[in-house]
Amino acid sequence: MVVNKSDLIDKPAEAITKSNLSSYNLELISADKNINIDKLEIRIITELGLKTSQDLVLLNNLRQKEAVETAHKRLLACQELLKENSENLEFIALEIRSALGALTELVGATENEDILGRIFSKFCIGK
Repeated sequence: MVVNKSDLIDKPAEAITKSNLSSYNLELISADKNINIDKLEIRIITELGLKTSQDLVLLNNLRQKEAVETAHKRLLACQELLKENSENLEFIALEIRSALGALTELVGATENEDILGRIFSKFCIGK
């Protein structure tokens, strides 16, 4: 559990005991004063089983999640084709292009027509 605004508490240990939070594994931070933020980051990385914060990837919305999932699926398909020692390099290239397309969409390198198509597909425009 993370407790923010710990800089506003005179005696944090005493306040935790009084509030019945002592049974929780707490991280006391102050986002405003930047107190224990680095400690919290290390804790999150450790709890997630990562080595560094560079290993942590955050996706902001469903579009980004779908783009990563699509790229992952295409790369897995490519890997299967390679395991089969496929002679059809065209299919392997197609899977790689599809993965690359999903990743370029993830970083925002899409065509304007694609963006407009997505926007207008969610709206019903009447006369």
